[in-house]
Amino acid sequence: MKSARKIAYLKRKNRTTKPYSWIKKIILPGLIIAGLSLAFLFIKLNARYWDGDNKFAFVFPDDNGNVGVTVLDPTVDEMTTLVIPGDTEVTVAMNYGTMRIKNVWQLGINEKLGGQILVKTIAKNFSLPVFLWTDKNLPNLFKFVFLPGMTNIPFGDRVSIALFSFKVKNMDKTEIDLAKSQFVVKRVLTDGKTGYIIPGETSGRITVYFTDNDFIKPALVGKNIKVYIVDSTGRPNVSQVVR
Repeated sequence: MKSARKIAYLKRKNRTTKPYSWIKKIILPGLIIAGLSLAFLFIKLNARYWDGDNKFAFVFPDDNGNVGVTVLDPTVDEMTTLVIPGDTEVTVAMNYGTMRIKNVWQLGINEKLGGQILVKTIAKNFSLPVFLWTDKNLPNLFKFVFLPGMTNIPFGDRVSIALFSFKVKNMDKTEIDLAKSQFVVKRVLTDGKTGYIIPGETSGRITVYFTDNDFIKPALVGKNIKVYIVDSTGRPNVSQVVR
C-alpha cells in the first residue's frame, strides 16, 4: 500500500514539476540573454564619446582640493591620473581672471556652468585636450556610474569606464603628482601666499599621455596625414606654434 501511494505521489510530483523544469531550462536562460542584450544595447546607445579603442580623458576635483585628469588607454590597458595641486595659480578661462585651480570648480557651480570652466581652464593653461568632467572619481565606482552629482559624461560612457577600470590591474594604474615634478614650480603667488605656477609651455612628457595611438603607429610614419585642429586653449596665436 505504501509503495502504491509513493508511486502515485511521485507521478503527481513529476506532472507538477515538469512545467517548472521546462521553464528553468528554456525560458529563464532566454530571459537572461535577452536582458543582457538589452542592457548592452542600452549602454551602447548611451555611449556618446568613447568607442573603447582610443584614449579617453576626463577631469574631476578630488577630496584633497586638487584636480585630477584621468586618461584611459585601452591599447595597453593602462590608467594614468595627473594630479594638479589645488594651489596652482591659473588663468581662468572665459575671462574670469586669475586664481588657484582648486577654486575653479566652485566658480563653475556658482556660475551654473558645472565643470565647463574647469576643463577649459585646464586646456588653456596645460594645453591638454579635455572637455569631459565629473564630480566623482573612479575609486567610488557605484557613485561614479549611478549617482554622479554633476557630470557631462553620458551614462553609457560611465559604464564603459567602470568596466575598463575593473579590467585594469592595480600595477597598471599610475598617479602622477605634478607637485612632485618640475611641471609646476613653488612660488609666492599674487595673493601673497605660497603656491605653484606653471613654468612655460606644458612638457611633451605630459601631453604624450593624450596622444592618439594611431599617430604613433609605425605604419603611419612618413605618411602624409591631414589633421583638423580645433583651438580651445584660449591662447592667441597657438596655431602658429603647432607643428
